[in-house]
Amino acid sequence: MKNKAQHKARREAYEKYARDVADRMGLRDWEVRVSEHRPEKGIAARLHATEGRKYAWIAFGKCFYKLSPEKQRQTVVHELVHIHFTPMHLPLFDGMESELARKFYVSAFEYGVDAIADIIAPSMPLPPKREKPTRRRAKNSN
Repeated sequence: MKNKAQHKARREAYEKYARDVADRMGLRDWEVRVSEHRPEKGIAARLHATEGRKYAWIAFGKCFYKLSPEKQRQTVVHELVHIHFTPMHLPLFDGMESELARKFYVSAFEYGVDAIADIIAPSMPLPPKREKPTRRRAKNSN
């Protein structure tokens, strides 16, 4: 993004999209926002849910915006599926003492979330159309 206004407009468009998909997925009672911050490099998206509250943020990485609309849709659905499991997931994960158990749990959990997202995503609308870069025309010297 070239400037803050474009970045803000894109974030707002995806926040509206995420809200629409969340509503369709039975998450009407959750506040879903798109974060201004990005996840670690190479991560398309990451969800952060506030423990004990129905409030979640989705952070989109730079690579998210390069994905096809279908893959963006699947990624948004994937992150929203996580919300349904948040009340169960957080206490289980936090209660694990072994790093090996945590790694196994997260890996298995992500496979399941991704499978569910693959089933749900095709029934959801595609994300907003990508904005096309505008080129400045050279001033006519005539």
